[in-house]
Amino acid sequence: MRYFLLKRKKLAITLLIIFVLGLGFWDTVFAKYSRAWGDFTTEIIKSDRMIATTAGRLYAAQATVYYKVLTATGSHRQASYATKEILKAIKPQFKDLIEARYKKIELVRQKPKEITKKILAEYVMRMQTDNFDKQEVYPETVCTFGCWKPRPTAYTPGAGQFKTWAITTDYLHLVSRPIYKGETGYDAQINAVRDAIKMRNTRWSERIDWWAGNLGSETPCGIWVNIFYDMRSGAWITDNELAYEAMLLTQAMDDATIQAWRIKYHYMTERPSMTDSSLFLAMPDPPFPAYVSGHAVISGAAVTILSHFEPKLTSKFEGMLQESVQSRIYAGIHFPQDISEGIKLGKLIGQEVLKNVER
Repeated sequence: MRYFLLKRKKLAITLLIIFVLGLGFWDTVFAKYSRAWGDFTTEIIKSDRMIATTAGRLYAAQATVYYKVLTATGSHRQASYATKEILKAIKPQFKDLIEARYKKIELVRQKPKEITKKILAEYVMRMQTDNFDKQEVYPETVCTFGCWKPRPTAYTPGAGQFKTWAITTDYLHLVSRPIYKGETGYDAQINAVRDAIKMRNTRWSERIDWWAGNLGSETPCGIWVNIFYDMRSGAWITDNELAYEAMLLTQAMDDATIQAWRIKYHYMTERPSMTDSSLFLAMPDPPFPAYVSGHAVISGAAVTILSHFEPKLTSKFEGMLQESVQSRIYAGIHFPQDISEGIKLGKLIGQEVLKNVER
């Protein structure tokens, strides 16, 4: 009898150890804390009615800090602590909401380790010195005729000066010069927009709204963040892997946004309706220059990163890319040149991010 009881006791202890270790394994491998923070960042962006340039910056900061601390400490609790602190540093007006969400995401919390504090301090400093204070400063332009006119409501004309995350190349002079009003080829550009508007149907109207990324939405970067998390939902990957992929995606999209704004305010091209006021637009003209399309650059970079993670889905991503950018022409707010050059630029940026980060 004693032998039997001893065996049962050993079995119970063994099962308890397996259960505890199993909880830790489940917690580390399957619990996608990085997605919880990504989704919450989207909530902040929507609530604050952020624009593409500031939203991309917030997405990249959140994803980067989470991944860096997670890999340095091996603890999602440390990563969550650092994430809520970087969000508070960037968006102090949401500090109470951020603290509340932190307590909801991390039921068991830890004091920050020294390495966590060090990484956090590094990125807080980065966000304070990334030229964000120059967001309203207009750069010099080369446009002399048919130019987009500066206005008080313009979105962050100085965003092209923001510090990039993963690229070192200045793509300003690596894109083609745009065709301005009155130049050879311009009529073909405006006629293509007119033709697209004539062909706009219910389906395209729905897709225009879905890809819009206007104020109060998750913005263009957030649309692709949602696509990414939905793609990875249920995937057999660790939280570390998910966090790494989120970091690459958000850094690529923010770098793409920075380069797009640098080019936009350098060339200062008008929107189609500024040539033909009779165009029936599906949405108001965005308050910034047309060339290159921010949607196209961001989407080109996003698809490059996503296709790297899931090469079997490349065709699907390319189809989404085309739908995204064509919706801007059907809406009447972009020329074909804005789109074609934007896609090329976005893919180049995505490729450079992969080269620089994964080497």
